[in-house]
Amino acid sequence: MALVFDTSAFYSPAVDGRGFETATIYINSSANGTLDVDISGDGQSFTDYGTSAVTAGQTAVFNVPLTSTNGFIRYSVTGAATDTVTSSVALS
Repeated sequence: MALVFDTSAFYSPAVDGRGFETATIYINSSANGTLDVDISGDGQSFTDYGTSAVTAGQTAVFNVPLTSTNGFIRYSVTGAATDTVTSSVALS
């Protein structure tokens, strides 16, 4: 999934996980950082769900249980513009 860099973080678009039970976020980064996950029931107003450490060169995995009140997720990863950050989301 393409992430957009802006002011010391890479940002994902909102992911619509309605109808699924779990969203699993996979992050790979060339530098250490922090994954910050937000959830939403309507895809417009997001609240903080949690954070996880991202270690350079290792795949960080973060699971988010999805319900009728938090069917949308978005996330960001701290870093610098010169970092390489890739991500994917699996819905199950």
